[in-house]
Amino acid sequence: MLVFNRSEKDSEYQESKDSLAKFRNASFIKSQKNARGFVHFNKVDERKVGIDFTDDVLFVELDKPCAYFLGFTDNIVRGSGKAQKNVDFFGNVSALYLYCDCVEPNFIGNELAPLLSIIPCSGKYGDMIRHTITHPRYYPIMSSTIDSIRIRLLSEFAEPIDFNWGTTIVVLHFKRRRSKLSFVLPNAVVIGRMSSTLDISPKQMEKRLCELAYHAQLFREWALKTQRDKGRDLSKMTKIAHVLKSIEFGRLVFQKEERLNSAAVSQRFENLSDEYAILHIRAGAVLKDCGILFKRPSEIPCEDGYTSFLQHYTSRWRTFVDDEQFVVIDDKGETIPLDEVFIVNATKFKRLRLDAAKRREEARPSAVDNVQELIDCLNLLHLS
Repeated sequence: MLVFNRSEKDSEYQESKDSLAKFRNASFIKSQKNARGFVHFNKVDERKVGIDFTDDVLFVELDKPCAYFLGFTDNIVRGSGKAQKNVDFFGNVSALYLYCDCVEPNFIGNELAPLLSIIPCSGKYGDMIRHTITHPRYYPIMSSTIDSIRIRLLSEFAEPIDFNWGTTIVVLHFKRRRSKLSFVLPNAVVIGRMSSTLDISPKQMEKRLCELAYHAQLFREWALKTQRDKGRDLSKMTKIAHVLKSIEFGRLVFQKEERLNSAAVSQRFENLSDEYAILHIRAGAVLKDCGILFKRPSEIPCEDGYTSFLQHYTSRWRTFVDDEQFVVIDDKGETIPLDEVFIVNATKFKRLRLDAAKRREEARPSAVDNVQELIDCLNLLHLS
């Protein structure tokens, strides 16, 4: 937008600006589509631009995205001069978030999303950008059969990124899944393998247990929120807490002196009855035929570019892991620290599923009545 007949006096100039602002808010102004005769942009250096306009122009107003792109801190330019900052050729995008619909969703903050990689923006305008991941991460795929793959490049705010020209090529690498970890320790002994009631349960039961693990993780994250944020989901989390408590869901707790005691850890797992199933709630997975690897997380070599399992786990799940403990591994190579082991009475859970129709007919307790159950469940999860 261009404004003519600029006053030479500062007081009149300021008064004109204020009057124009009031007038613009109360009326519609036709934009000047062609401003070549009044405004001229010039190149100051490799990264900055300048603007020149005639003396009778009061000021030039740019769209805020355009002002940011050109390097102006204020979208209203009141005089000729150069931009305060460099031209942002990336348009306020510092990284590209690559999503792929064929991989299993993983936790991004408090949400699940099929995020494959985060690519930093580099280069300059006109360059052909090539980004190679030197230490690739391999994620589980959604299905063993894939007929199409959809790739999305979004900003950090999950907004589509417009590419004005050129072709975008993404190369994905698949490999046969053998084990998530590559154990090369000849003295690594895995003992304490145990069976589970899942061996005689239908696949639908295992699927329901995975769903339970997912909801347990939601409850765990909710418990860490502030009191104000907790109130928003109180009704939903009350129901989850009621279910978790009724099926004896909780963390398999080890004392500090027991976590590196092979005899104590083995005894604890051996004392578990076949009624209990072991869950990894971060992954929403059921661990079957588990064993104990008597090594610290930092002592376990890992493939996929990580120096150890400790680095792999903390990077994948974005959490802190204490190195003073052993780890648990199942027949599929799913490996988790002892602190991340949760158990549930699978027999009670199965009975709960079978009696679901009957339970729905019963009167549900109010949220107020279940406050104490929430507190008890928080203590059970060691999150209070």
